[in-house]
Amino acid sequence: MTTLRNTVSGFASAAAMALGLATFVPAKPALAATFATTDAATITMTGEIDLSDEQKFLAARRNAPNFRKLVVNSPGGSIFPAYLIGKDLRAGSYEVQVANNGECVSACTLLFAAAAERSAYSSSRIAVHSASTFEADGTRNPETDKDLVITARIARSLKDWGTPPVIIGKMIGTPGEEAAILTDSDLQAWNVRILTARYAPPPPYTSPPAIPPPTDPRPKGQRIYDFALASEGTPMSTFSEIIDYSWTGKVEYFMSMGAHITKDCGGGTCKYRSGLWSPNQQVRYYLQNVHGQRVFCVKNYRTGLGACAIQDTDEVVYLRKVGANDRWVKA
Repeated sequence: MTTLRNTVSGFASAAAMALGLATFVPAKPALAATFATTDAATITMTGEIDLSDEQKFLAARRNAPNFRKLVVNSPGGSIFPAYLIGKDLRAGSYEVQVANNGECVSACTLLFAAAAERSAYSSSRIAVHSASTFEADGTRNPETDKDLVITARIARSLKDWGTPPVIIGKMIGTPGEEAAILTDSDLQAWNVRILTARYAPPPPYTSPPAIPPPTDPRPKGQRIYDFALASEGTPMSTFSEIIDYSWTGKVEYFMSMGAHITKDCGGGTCKYRSGLWSPNQQVRYYLQNVHGQRVFCVKNYRTGLGACAIQDTDEVVYLRKVGANDRWVKA
């Protein structure tokens, strides 16, 4: 919500003028209010209300032929132009809304009070206080009896515009250097419609397209050799001769080297395996057929690295040894 910084730039009554309270303290140019036409029915006012801002408001009205709502975000400013804008709003049936995360304080509440309909967001801040005068450098003057007279005249206008006594009382009773933030019960008494900012759900997550791993251009035999055997000094030519055999050729080669085929059945599955050891007993080669999937594997027990080539595809599965037992997992 906001704070009533009632800069006494004058009040729209002859009595106030006669009291000599029309001294205008200009708002800082960088903070002066801006008016923008959002659409044909909506105007937004942002910044500190300054002298002649009622003319800016009227110009914005001409650009909003179906004007219905004024959205404000203002810390207050000068009373006189705020009162004139309020009088114009009072002449019609308009809504004044405090912007989401915005404020309406001090002189801005004259616009809010003049509206036929009032609305604000739960994040908005609305606040009131009594009138003050300021020096040209922006220094607030000590409160005087004349300030209290202006505050009383503002209170009379607020009463005429239907402002609840509890809010008028807070304005009169709060010094100009302070601000009384209106509570939920105050806003309810003022028939302020509380809005909830629309929640914009994040867009549904779309997983990125699966990118297949790059194809290794090396032949299967070269891949297995580089991973598991290159450190042993085994000639690649000898190894590639085996890997390039057909499955039958591999079985015949193993049997020619004295290997035997074992059959291990259990759980409705039979595994056929034939194996050979290298001369130094550090590398084991074996063939295995399970459920028709035929693989040729190499396990290097010295390095703990191994690999299996799937016979009917180009796939190579890399292995590493885990622990002291003969347990191998995918690398």
